[in-house]
Amino acid sequence: MATKRRKSRPTQISRIIDRGALSVGARTKQTKNYIYLLFHWKKIVGERNLRIMAPLAIKKSTLVVAVPNSMVKHNVFPTLPLLLSKIHAQGEEFSSISFIRLQVQAAVFPKKRKKRVEEDKTLSEPSEEELGFRTTELIKEGISEELAPHLARLFYFAEIRKTQ
Repeated sequence: MATKRRKSRPTQISRIIDRGALSVGARTKQTKNYIYLLFHWKKIVGERNLRIMAPLAIKKSTLVVAVPNSMVKHNVFPTLPLLLSKIHAQGEEFSSISFIRLQVQAAVFPKKRKKRVEEDKTLSEPSEEELGFRTTELIKEGISEELAPHLARLFYFAEIRKTQ
């Protein structure tokens, strides 16, 4: 006579997720597993990878993971067996996942807006006297007469930057 396999008792969290999944219409096992996966995703991939990888869906036995661009896809690809083993280590709910497919989906990840660099209006042009004085000092030090005015201007702005 074959022995029956004993089912593990669901934890409080899994009961809450099951109730939540049923309330939003998740009737299939794959949808429930996807919700479990979302709950454990941070533990599976880690803090750094959380920003560049997001689970999209579980289709049959394949987990579809979104990445922001092809460069990330190329760099993450060698780590897929490790990622799959970490997923399986989270519990029996994930044993049905056999493959991971990476899909470039830039829209899933928020774009980082670059702050516009405003012009520094505190920099004013040096006076003719200031430039003349600095130019003569540089010529006395052995700088050519052609190069001295340009260097005097550069040194003037460098000193202003230091004081800010």
